Amino acid sequence: MEAAELHKQWDTNDASAKAIHQKVGEMIAMDCQPISVVESSFKALIHALAPKYLIPSTKYFAETVIPNIAQGIRAEVQAKLQEGADYISFTTDVWSSDVNSDSLLGLTAHWVDKNFQRKSHTGEYIVMQLLKCSRAKI
Repeated sequence: MEAAELHKQWDTNDASAKAIHQKVGEMIAMDCQPISVVESSFKALIHALAPKYLIPSTKYFAETVIPNIAQGIRAEVQAKLQEGADYISFTTDVWSSDVNSDSLLGLTAHWVDKNFQRKSHTGEYIVMQLLKCSRAKI
């Protein structure tokens, strides 16, 4: 193998790169990080851990990675509800951040399946805050 091949960065669509895109997107969503985190010193950390990985732009995460994660969660929630949720109960909570002026919304769905097993789903980030509370089609 040539030396240039050893240092060649992965293409954005490489399977290894896509796996890291997914994990970075999940970190952004689950930890309520701004998408701009990918433009910070986070790049140096990623490069140290995976030198062949070239972290995509914030635009790529905003338009591709995060929407794909939201779609996957939406499909997961829909599948679970279709398995046996004739009646669904929702609980919500709204609060404000002490650090900044962000308002936050929590939504949890609860139901009983066909075997009377209680189920609930927060979806870790329930379809990305119901796709900003306007575009969700659950």
